[in-house]
This record gives sequence, C-alpha cells and structure tokens, in this order.
Amino acid sequence: MARAETTDFFQSFRFHVKAGPAFDGSVFLDPQAGFQSVSTPEYSLDNVEYREGLYKYTRKYPGVPSTNELSLARGVARKGTAFYDWVKTAIEGGEYRIDLDIRHFHRADGPGFSTTSASSRSYLCLECFPTRVKVAADLDSQTSDVSIEELDLVFEEFELQENDVPPTPFAV
Repeated sequence: MARAETTDFFQSFRFHVKAGPAFDGSVFLDPQAGFQSVSTPEYSLDNVEYREGLYKYTRKYPGVPSTNELSLARGVARKGTAFYDWVKTAIEGGEYRIDLDIRHFHRADGPGFSTTSASSRSYLCLECFPTRVKVAADLDSQTSDVSIEELDLVFEEFELQENDVPPTPFAV
C-alpha cells in the first residue's frame, strides 16, 4: 500500500463533494473537508388527476417535478465556519449559489480504497444554496461523541452521469 493511501483521509471515503463551475465555491466548501454523510439528489413528480365532462374515471398525469433537500454532515473543525458563512451570505444577499459535484466511487478489490479507482457515478447539482445550518452538535457534558456540523441545501436541478470509461481523477 502506498504512503498516500495510508495518510490521505480521502481514501477512506467512497465519495467526494466538490464545489462546481458556477462560482468559486472555495469560500463555502473547503475542498479539503471530508464529509461523514451526504444524501443523494432525487426528483419526484406530483400526481395530477383530470376528469373531463361526464366521464366516470379520472386520468392521471405527471405534475410539476420537485427536488429534495441535500444534507451534508461532517465533524466540527477548529476555525471551520464555512457552512455558517455560506448561510450568512445567503441571508445578506451576496453571491451564494454554487454547483456541487458529488462523485461516487467503487471500492477496489481487497482492503482499502485504491487511488486508481474512477468515480462510477456523478451527481451534478445545479444552483445550490443553503437552507439550514447546525454549526455543532447539541452541547452535552456527559457524552464523548464527536461534534457533527450539518448543512441542508436545495438545488434547482441535477444531472446524473454514469461513468463507463474511467475518467481522470479530479483535482482536490
């Protein structure tokens, strides 16, 4: 096993989250920050019923599509206020929309994660902005749990990309 595989904390995750091309997301999402969990995007369609005239039965049509909220969670880091800063920027009306690229990786055969693995699937979430931030876990002096920071964000649409041909790894 190469030295980078044993010291690089990204190697223990099966996914990477990167701020995308719409804005420079380095202000909001530190590219060196690993996430404990990330929910995946989804679409849903409302069911619209329509009945015409004296016809007994209703017809069903797909309605307006909607997307879910994404939730990101990570351990609280010293001087790590990126999530809070992003929500504050959205409240104050600054440039707060970004695109997120969530890449899902396969584990290599055998133990650990191989750096030669390519992402098998990518979710490109467009026009994301934050809706909720929890800057730390609830304070409890009787627990030894790691403090987890949470961020919920919404997006306007997403693109699903299946990667059959292994792409070159993106720069972190």
